[in-house]
Amino acid sequence: MNAYILLDDLPPGQQKSFIHKVCGVPIIERQIRSLVQMGIENIFLISTLYRDDIQIHLTQKIFPKRLYRNVHLRYDSKENLPEINRGGLFLSAYSLLDKRILAALDEDHYVRHTSGSIIAANISEKAIKASENISSAKDILNNIKNTDGMTELNLDNIPVYDKDCRREIPLMNEDLNDNPDMLAINEQVLASAQKGTLDWPARYIHPFFENFTTRRIWNTSITPNQITVLSGLFGLYLIYLMATGSFMAALIGIVVMGVFDGVDGKLARTKMLTSKIGELEHTMDKILEYGWYLALGYALSVPTGDWTLFYFSCGTVGFLFIDMLLGSYFKAKENIQLDDIGPFERKFRLIGGRRNTHFWTLIPFGIAGAWAAGNIMMCVYAGMTFFVRLWRAAVYYRNK
Repeated sequence: MNAYILLDDLPPGQQKSFIHKVCGVPIIERQIRSLVQMGIENIFLISTLYRDDIQIHLTQKIFPKRLYRNVHLRYDSKENLPEINRGGLFLSAYSLLDKRILAALDEDHYVRHTSGSIIAANISEKAIKASENISSAKDILNNIKNTDGMTELNLDNIPVYDKDCRREIPLMNEDLNDNPDMLAINEQVLASAQKGTLDWPARYIHPFFENFTTRRIWNTSITPNQITVLSGLFGLYLIYLMATGSFMAALIGIVVMGVFDGVDGKLARTKMLTSKIGELEHTMDKILEYGWYLALGYALSVPTGDWTLFYFSCGTVGFLFIDMLLGSYFKAKENIQLDDIGPFERKFRLIGGRRNTHFWTLIPFGIAGAWAAGNIMMCVYAGMTFFVRLWRAAVYYRNK
């Protein structure tokens, strides 16, 4: 499928509004990233004015080379753009559309903004041929609603539950050419990047610090991958601190790292950046987490030569690992997280034994100098959490 991003004939002073940024990313680049993630290979940027100016922004200020390869800049006329006769996905250059809307935009359907303007349409070759008064691409969105066979997409039929974030998120349907409040839109995009069904530190403590940091690095060259790599290196250093007996310093580092652990994910979601390194982040987090438990047990056991406390650390890791396998199996079979199947599971996730809840609970033990008791507590906590989740999975399948 081809996609066409249409710049309207605006007065010269407004023509550059397509480079205005949402969460640090130019509007038109956000659209191109969405289309690339949908698997669309040919993207045509259509304009009647300021071609040289647009070309400069495309090649020098906006797009990485790997993204720019998918973009073809064309003057808007049927002679210069024969591809439009084959139909495709047509977007206003000033629209900010939710990915769920784009995914639901079936052939011969269009999307209308609340202002009444049509900002996106998926048009078949048959509908293109049937449409009248179309001499260029810019005419299409203005006239396509009058073409037989075209239907307005009912946004009320699109589920607002987002599986990636595991919560309901309102659909975004904005026309940024309509004097929008850009600050409010940035905050709306940031809010949509917040995950649901979290443990209590991640829900009630972390978001403020994550959002504060994310806002301040939107317009910098810092990438989610850089944050992920730095976090990984810092996590390895914390393993060293824990293994050498610097328990309180390591614990403070782990708590601080947990507070900012969501920054790379929020930055990636708000700036629409995905990568293989980012996809491996959860694996890296697990390796570091297991390393902290084992390092604590090792450092507690070495002075006495009694490895009982190390075995408790191994027990913690074992419970967490089989719990992860249980969750992965359930999601693969049911296409939903075990934590998300009902009200009990969502509430239990708040207090269940995980990295954040384990180490926050370890704080009073550390202040009291009772590191051995804290280590045993984490093993018991992890075991109880696993058996509760196993029970809930069994109840789910029994009632299914």
